[in-house]
Amino acid sequence: MTDSSESISGDQYADLTSYDAFTKGVPHATFARLRRENPVAWFEETEGKGFWSITRHKDIITLNRDNQRFSSAHGIRIEEQTPEEVEARRTFQETDPPEHTVIRNKYGNLLLKYLMRHYKALNLTQYK
Repeated sequence: MTDSSESISGDQYADLTSYDAFTKGVPHATFARLRRENPVAWFEETEGKGFWSITRHKDIITLNRDNQRFSSAHGIRIEEQTPEEVEARRTFQETDPPEHTVIRNKYGNLLLKYLMRHYKALNLTQYK
């Protein structure tokens, strides 16, 4: 489709199936178009199973609350992985309740305190 430099400069049709679309940053114009036109979009891949791109906050919240149908426990990465690779690379984001809840309750406050301590040091002007 397009290369990442075009997507950064405002191209609304970056090829999200290509890792190159993200080499110079997030293709914000593409995600803005998807939020407007197709907030729950399926992307076919030439090699791979394909993937869903959910781009509206309210839809993401709804899906995250329905872990019976939309589980993160089997991996959240676009690239194909064997079950062994999923387990070896597993992160907190790749857990569902009740395991996710236990970890979040145990470490959530520690992480929040750390982030808040360092928040003021971040240069967020680029996101305004």
